[in-house]
Amino acid sequence: MMKGRGLSALGLLLLLGAALGGRVPRGADFKAINHRHSDVRLPPGLKPESYFLQLQPFLEQDLFRGHIFINITVTSDLEKRDLITLHAGAKLKVKHVTLDEVYAGPTFTVTTTTAPVAEGENTTEIAEEIEEPPKVISVDREPQEQLLLIRLSKELIPGYSYRLGAEFSGHMNNKSSDGLFKGHYVNQVTGNTHFFVAAHFKPSFARTVFPCFDEPHFKAPVTVSIARPKDTDLRTISNMPHVSTLPMVNDISWVWDTFEASPPMSTYAISFLTSDLMAGPSEEGDIVKVYARPALSEESEYARKVAPKALDYFEKTLGVRFPLAKLDLVALPGFNAPVPAENWGLVFYREGDILSGSSTYNRWVTSYVVNELAMQWVGSLITPEWWQDVWMNRALVNFLARGAAYQLEPEEEKNSHEQTPAAAVYALYYEYSKRSPYARQPSMKDIISATKAEVVIRMLNFTISQKTFMNTLRDFINAKSYDTYTPEQFWAAIGTRAHREGTLPLAVSSKAVASTWMNGNRIPLLTVTRNYKGSLNLMQRQFIRDPSFDDEQDVEDESLWWIPVIMAPQLSDGSVDLASKAPALWMPPTRQIENLSDPSDPENFLIVNPEDIGLFLVNYDAQNWKLLGNHLLREEGRSGPNAIPPSTRAKLLHDALNLAMAGALDFSTALSLTRFLKFEKQFEPWHPFFNMVDVLSKKLDGTKAGKLFSLFVLRLTSNLDASLGEAGLPNEVAWKGKLRSNTRHMLCSLGQENCINKARDIFARWVRSKTPDASIPVPSRVFCPVFAYGSKEEWNFGFERFNHLSSSKAAADRSYLLKTLAGCPRDPSKIERLLTAILLSKGTKSELFSDADIRLVLGEISGRHAGYVELFRFTKTHWKQLKENFHSRPHLWTALVTAATSNFKTVEELKMVEQFIEEHQGHFGSAAEGALQKSLERVQFEAEWSKKHLPEIENWLVGQMVD
Repeated sequence: MMKGRGLSALGLLLLLGAALGGRVPRGADFKAINHRHSDVRLPPGLKPESYFLQLQPFLEQDLFRGHIFINITVTSDLEKRDLITLHAGAKLKVKHVTLDEVYAGPTFTVTTTTAPVAEGENTTEIAEEIEEPPKVISVDREPQEQLLLIRLSKELIPGYSYRLGAEFSGHMNNKSSDGLFKGHYVNQVTGNTHFFVAAHFKPSFARTVFPCFDEPHFKAPVTVSIARPKDTDLRTISNMPHVSTLPMVNDISWVWDTFEASPPMSTYAISFLTSDLMAGPSEEGDIVKVYARPALSEESEYARKVAPKALDYFEKTLGVRFPLAKLDLVALPGFNAPVPAENWGLVFYREGDILSGSSTYNRWVTSYVVNELAMQWVGSLITPEWWQDVWMNRALVNFLARGAAYQLEPEEEKNSHEQTPAAAVYALYYEYSKRSPYARQPSMKDIISATKAEVVIRMLNFTISQKTFMNTLRDFINAKSYDTYTPEQFWAAIGTRAHREGTLPLAVSSKAVASTWMNGNRIPLLTVTRNYKGSLNLMQRQFIRDPSFDDEQDVEDESLWWIPVIMAPQLSDGSVDLASKAPALWMPPTRQIENLSDPSDPENFLIVNPEDIGLFLVNYDAQNWKLLGNHLLREEGRSGPNAIPPSTRAKLLHDALNLAMAGALDFSTALSLTRFLKFEKQFEPWHPFFNMVDVLSKKLDGTKAGKLFSLFVLRLTSNLDASLGEAGLPNEVAWKGKLRSNTRHMLCSLGQENCINKARDIFARWVRSKTPDASIPVPSRVFCPVFAYGSKEEWNFGFERFNHLSSSKAAADRSYLLKTLAGCPRDPSKIERLLTAILLSKGTKSELFSDADIRLVLGEISGRHAGYVELFRFTKTHWKQLKENFHSRPHLWTALVTAATSNFKTVEELKMVEQFIEEHQGHFGSAAEGALQKSLERVQFEAEWSKKHLPEIENWLVGQMVD
């Protein structure tokens, strides 16, 4: 495939954003770019036309030096014409700055060159040379802003171009994978250490290596020439194909590797790697190579196979050929950036991202590969205008990569797995249904915005038709190639084409639609009320699942959206009309619409917003919920021509349970909908159920309803586990293995005897170990079931291991062990021993627990009914000693009394907490007094919730147990 590539294609720009990582998808690297939102912009008026970069890294000394030549054009909006301002890192040494070669109005075209200092050529006639070009009279630094200020003897002339030159030097980074960094790996056979040097300039580390215009919109062709020692196994690859290797004039023990001039690109996309990594074999004509340590060549085979297929998919989908002559993917040893380095034509991954030793991980490798390849078009060929627009780029990349991964899956996997971003959608529902989104993690706002934008893109893709949407995207990429774009431009482009093709009503603005979804931190609830006489009413309002006890006032419901109302009626023959994704109407930002035509007959149900096409929940009248529940209980409702698809079954279940938690739907109706799970064998419907089990279990923990709910869930999941069987065959579809894993986890958390016994058998290996304190030889997944349902002796063994584990053991492993020791037990005696150790110990024993350990234990213990009941009893019993131990540590004292009092849920428990606070009034201290008031308010709120909902839940569950 893709044979006969020419080398004349133009270039790409590096995406500001992120990819996937580890063994789960990684979100965009917003942490890296957030500090650039307010970055000082370079003044307008100067534009780089081309770069020539010469770089000589010295691996032994961790140093580098080099030359940079930049052809610069002056425009009329340059204010200070006797000043050139560039980016240069505070620690970068810059000297010998020159300015020469003055031309009138040239257009530079960089040509292939074998000389290490050769520039481009001027394609226009050289105007009469100015008598004397400006001279550099001083070079000043602004270290905090990372600016280089070059003052000139006279003014630059608009319309003219100049060549700026400079020498520079600095230190390589050997602590992280940023900037110009040095790394190594050890050959496991020979024991030899192999070093390499690589460049990773995203988001703004190019300035730490050479002076440049280090902003996304400054794009120019770049020619790179890298020096390396001659007689070694080291070889250099860069963004572009290799052109020549020539000896260094003043030191023949070094050579210069020069690479073809690039198309216009931003400085943060420039990259190279000098190493002895090897490319695995590839098919003739494939332009993709995968580099890895020689010993791992076999493990890179799957990436070598899937990457060309992905490249071909994107070319056909986007209608734009890959603009480069080659693409190198590198499994880089020790690469520790949070996301892959998606440089144009040269991508760095962590080794585990694209190396696959078995078919189990092939799906993950595919995900990592397609994400970075999508960025070669969206993010590189077209580029976000500024750092804060990275969320839009990430959304487009995720949308495209998800489609590519789906298409590249084996047929049996595709046929069993819906192409919906369920995990992303559920995360959005969870965050935006809070009273205060991002309250605990403000840095998550950008990541969640990117996910929301992806869902909005998906919504538009369906509602204006996939044909119109993809034609829009193709045209947009062509129009913005080698340029920057803003989210507003993209939203507007969608509307322009959709209006022209008649797939979006002229009265509906795509920009306005996107604005109502992207602005604000809420999601809508659409209530559909049928009168069963041929008409229905629609009403929209914001959805908040978890009413909060500590709101000073109710959140004002002023939000309104453009909502695509997609209706899927049940037809007279019993089938469900899911073929059309076109909205029956676009509901404008208005509260209510009445007397709309009902497409379903009175005896048939209606589904609105199937498959979560729009990011909103749907509530129905009681009769429609009943019709839906009855249909799902019948086999024809789950399979055959009349079936509701798995993703829509999941949508209905998700909405019903969340609506019940929010008080918008009675629990008996919501729980009744779960009955079809007794027969459900697909992954999608179980996903929202497992999520809501965790939420509802915490609400019901310690009550009769809680015990009944655990039995109900245990019965459902036991049926599912039996149908899934034991560990799957090698060719088992991935979703079934995932469903089995989630089911076993749920069964263990519910204390199923078979699951607990298996966990205890595995844990026994550690108990029998001759050196139990040297390491943890068993998987951490067995800790919780063993500490929850195992013996005191097993719990005591785990606790002793925490106290005696080697200090060399990773802190994260020890913390997780402590977390499960605290949060999983149901036996009060286990909890009491832990509390005694961390809260009452003195001397050397108390030093075993840091303040962070104490906070962790208090947080975990108070998350379960057995834990906070014992913590409350323990606090009352040992009040005097606890007060004495923590009076000088008010932050821990406050944490203790809060954990001990804030999690009760019933009216009886509320009275108990009130009595405790009254008994010790005035003795808690000023810091804890305010926290106690919050605790009391929280318990009052939970008691009201329990009083309102527990009887209904309990009665429904009792009926199920009888059935």
